[in-house]
Amino acid sequence: GSLPGGDGGDRVAGRQTSVSQTTSASGPHTSSTSSATPSVTEPTTSASRPTSKSSTLNPTNLPVPQDFALMSMSYAGKDTILALGSGTCSGRGCATVIRSTDNGKTWNIVASVDNVESPGRGAVSSVGTDNALTGIRMANPQVGWIFGGRLMKTTDGGSHWESVEHDGQAVVDLATNGTDAVLTVALDGCDGTKCSGDVSVQKTTINDMATREIGRVSMTEATDSADVEFTLQGAAIVQVAAVGTSGAGAYAVAGDTMTAIDLGCGDVPGSYVAASGGALDFRACRSGDGEWSFAKTSQSSGQQPEFTPIDGSALLGPGVFASFAATGEENLVAASGGRSGDGRLLVSHDGGHSWTVPASAPPIPERGWRWVASPGASWYYAIPADGFRGFWRSTDQGETWEKIGLG
Repeated sequence: GSLPGGDGGDRVAGRQTSVSQTTSASGPHTSSTSSATPSVTEPTTSASRPTSKSSTLNPTNLPVPQDFALMSMSYAGKDTILALGSGTCSGRGCATVIRSTDNGKTWNIVASVDNVESPGRGAVSSVGTDNALTGIRMANPQVGWIFGGRLMKTTDGGSHWESVEHDGQAVVDLATNGTDAVLTVALDGCDGTKCSGDVSVQKTTINDMATREIGRVSMTEATDSADVEFTLQGAAIVQVAAVGTSGAGAYAVAGDTMTAIDLGCGDVPGSYVAASGGALDFRACRSGDGEWSFAKTSQSSGQQPEFTPIDGSALLGPGVFASFAATGEENLVAASGGRSGDGRLLVSHDGGHSWTVPASAPPIPERGWRWVASPGASWYYAIPADGFRGFWRSTDQGETWEKIGLG
């Protein structure tokens, strides 16, 4: 909301970007060793997790090294963006947190986390392992979380991270509305391609150092994904998909109540799309071979949505990933990717009735797009699925895009 053209607030709805990276990409800056970067050392166990280990403040604001590979990023408000990626610490791979306080123009390392697998997950996987970090979400410029095989929180803009107690093993996804955070946890852990056991839906706040369970999704098959996003009305939408099945279970979390909802997609894959502005959200259903149809609904406050079909569809092709974002009632972006030669990025300015290639579209990455998201106003972020030291950004409802490096 505090982006140019926003309403001046810091509230962020919808999905924030998260991406997997399997290769390193070089940038224009000289690589610097990360051995002096603040480090978190925390043993991982299946039964308990320490609660007081933290990194040290980085006194030198090291530049981002050439081997940094972007995994996840989160807009924090007030021109601040934090990103999680894989780098090198003392000659071995480590998870690294970088920060920009000028809306992506310049970046510096603020912390690194030792003794975790890096990169956090494979190029065509939605989950990491029990010893990897896969995502970052910021509630505001000071408070946020990194998650995966462990859950950690910062209260000083990313310089220090402390462990947060939670039940289960790997945190699959987390979303925040600026006050609360809702997360999905695989109770029996994840192996980098799938997760085992039931999915626990847990909640915490920006003031807590522990989570509490508010619901559980019983799984008879392995879990492929467990996504979370907030609507502007304050409900968190949880979507859980099993490996080898086309459909997914969806749930609305309002307060401490979790209610099963029907996306109306039947047995085909579907996705709830929380808009970052306006009064409507959307639903996308796969209606054919890489083709997606859409419906609109009032923004969920925790009840079953009522969807109105939209006459029109987007042809995204056979990519592993399909991602959608909306800034309001008329403007949406859809993207796909995941395999070599796959990938499209389309934009709609009439509420999903028609879809076109942007006037000034970014070049399609080798494996297309993994994620597209909107932090508010007229802005979108697009994250490639292949190795890339940066991301793409549009500030005009998705028509023109610029490359944002991480130097």
